Amino acid sequence: VNAVAFTEDGNHVVAGDAGGEVRRLRIEDGLQHGRTMKASECIRAMVVSKDGRWIVSGDEACKVIVWNADTHEKVLEIAEHTDCVIAVDVSSDSTTIASGSDNRIVLIFDLTSGVRLIPPLHHDSGVHGVKFSPDGNRVATATWYHNSVRVYDSHTGEKL
Repeated sequence: VNAVAFTEDGNHVVAGDAGGEVRRLRIEDGLQHGRTMKASECIRAMVVSKDGRWIVSGDEACKVIVWNADTHEKVLEIAEHTDCVIAVDVSSDSTTIASGSDNRIVLIFDLTSGVRLIPPLHHDSGVHGVKFSPDGNRVATATWYHNSVRVYDSHTGEKL
């Protein structure tokens, strides 16, 4: 298992593994809830939206995948990165995805359409962390090689 996330109700954990499988597990008894979700490559990042409707994964196939949390069906696949997606987050209003990759960029998308909302946010090394602020107006990024943290306006891409 390479990535985990709690569901908003705290009753389940979602786990992604090296085989590209995503499972939702009940904390109470450890049993799988629903069917296994299958990506094409190793899962590197995982998040569950605050409204509990969406599971978002990032993988080594350079994809961000949005899954329906109830049916476990793939509803959106975003393949705009050119290297492994290491970090994903969903805004608190569950409308926007941020993804970071070893290709040194952060991309911000509309969660339901997959449309990129701002130009790529370029970094000097692979981005291994992304996180929206509680109000969704900013996104923080973390890079591995240069040990840097940056904060951007999530609507304009302006570095703050």
